[in-house]
Amino acid sequence: TNLPPVESVACGVKYTIAIDTEGNAWSYGRNSCGELGYQGDSLEKHPKRIENLKNIVSVACGEFHSLFLDAQQKVYSCGLNTEGQLGLGNFDDVDGPTLIQSLPNVQKIACGNSFSVVLSDSKVLAFGYNYHAELGVATAEYKINVPYYVPGLSKIADISCGKHHTLCIDTNSMVWGFGRNTEGQLGHEIEDLEGNTYDPTRIPDIKADTVWTGGMGSIIISTDVIYTCGRNHSNSLGHFNLKSVD
Repeated sequence: TNLPPVESVACGVKYTIAIDTEGNAWSYGRNSCGELGYQGDSLEKHPKRIENLKNIVSVACGEFHSLFLDAQQKVYSCGLNTEGQLGLGNFDDVDGPTLIQSLPNVQKIACGNSFSVVLSDSKVLAFGYNYHAELGVATAEYKINVPYYVPGLSKIADISCGKHHTLCIDTNSMVWGFGRNTEGQLGHEIEDLEGNTYDPTRIPDIKADTVWTGGMGSIIISTDVIYTCGRNHSNSLGHFNLKSVD
């Protein structure tokens, strides 16, 4: 392989993007919508460096779209944009990383299937698909193509996105969630909700250092304790003989 030493990596549905120790981005896999950061709709079998990107500190991948954060706290996006998940103010697919102009001082980036979430000045912004409350707000439209401040969240320190949900940690170590909760992935009782949580809601009685989300499940790490919730397919949450855990 021609891939140099890697600092971090993220995966979409059928593709991978790696950031090397020099801040360069490398991608390989399926490139159906420009998610690899360059033109072409074929299968890229070997890591290829994405031109015009440098000083990249992190990458996030959705189903078919990608976000890049550079050392100047600027965010670039590319790939599928049918739901506005690139945050560029339109719904056109993009096959090269494009600067999202309206995002200042970004600290972290995250992607769900067809939506994106960023942490900027300790506040949370989201854009893209909102059918399952992925953007943390009730709207008449199911698509928002520009970054939108999620109401009710401040002093946020970390974010993580699953397929249709997001968890956040504030500076007091409280955990907040919004989006789809049909499997209990937000850590709330399923029977108390209609399936979607439009307003960010705190998980009671838990303080966390780290959150990890993926698919329809969540992992919350506190001091000496690991909590899991959501869909328990193939015992993926570590709870045997339970279909879902809330």
